[in-house]
Amino acid sequence: MLFFEPTKEEKEKVFNVFNKYKSERPKPDRSLDQFYATEETVLKRAVLLGNLPDISQKKLLFLGDDDLTSVAFALLFKAEEIMVVDIDKRILEFYKYDFTKRKFTN
Repeated sequence: MLFFEPTKEEKEKVFNVFNKYKSERPKPDRSLDQFYATEETVLKRAVLLGNLPDISQKKLLFLGDDDLTSVAFALLFKAEEIMVVDIDKRILEFYKYDFTKRKFTN
């Protein structure tokens, strides 16, 4: 059972941010077995993580995050620290640019 379900407004916030940055997001690299998950699936992943006990006091590591699950999580929840590592340098550059310049606001 989930303790947190996003409101319509929270869902729209996540989807708006994803749509805003869609054109700048690196395309999936099939040689790295990358395939985008749907926005709904990414939202479900973030909500599942957000329902873990004491998640706000945890340091989170996203290993490979071409789906931007960490972004959806950060828009809905707090954590002590969120880190993303990826073999694809394009993903890391996208995060570096957007987190430092834009803060993923909508």
